[in-house]
Amino acid sequence: MEKFKSSSKMYNQRGFGKRLGFGKSPALIIVDFMKAFTQDTYKLGGNYDNEIAHVKKIITTCREKNIPIIYVTTKYHSSLKDGGVFVEKVPSLHELIEGTDGVEVDERIKPEPEDYFIVKKYASSFFGTNFSSLLTYLNIDTVIVSGVTTSGCVRATVVDANQYGYRPIVPQECVGDRKEILHDNNLFDMDMKYGDVLSTEEVVDQLQKL
Repeated sequence: MEKFKSSSKMYNQRGFGKRLGFGKSPALIIVDFMKAFTQDTYKLGGNYDNEIAHVKKIITTCREKNIPIIYVTTKYHSSLKDGGVFVEKVPSLHELIEGTDGVEVDERIKPEPEDYFIVKKYASSFFGTNFSSLLTYLNIDTVIVSGVTTSGCVRATVVDANQYGYRPIVPQECVGDRKEILHDNNLFDMDMKYGDVLSTEEVVDQLQKL
């Protein structure tokens, strides 16, 4: 976020970008870190090795502190009838058919039996799912949102989290996009309007203090 210092100053002066901070009960949300996104043999795929490495650091801390980890993936019936106009607009989503290898979570961040799972059909982890109900059941007040893509499903999840009354935290090295300009601009906008964009180290430090 270093490159946005001058813009941040202007936004801050106009009443944007106040820190929300952590609440008392966080959860780590891992959005769409599936093979179809993390392997470049897929149309949806790219190189997110660095992002995966940083997410692993937060996963390790969460397991040490018994902080819930929720995996959110996107998958469709082979008919694609459950994808609506989204799969019409983005035909590469046709790769995300349930039961195929592409919708499996990347093995480098393999889930454990105690983790939670949400399946979505659209960008936001909240839309048309039981995600909010699960967060309520777990008494969560803070969502640490990682995954791909920054401008797509991460952003949509962060915006909805804010609207549902959760405190969104975005570890900037734990989210990625296909274009750097999209990644950077959306991180800045989320930081000014919807949640707190922090470094991985800052997030780990906050979790260690719980």
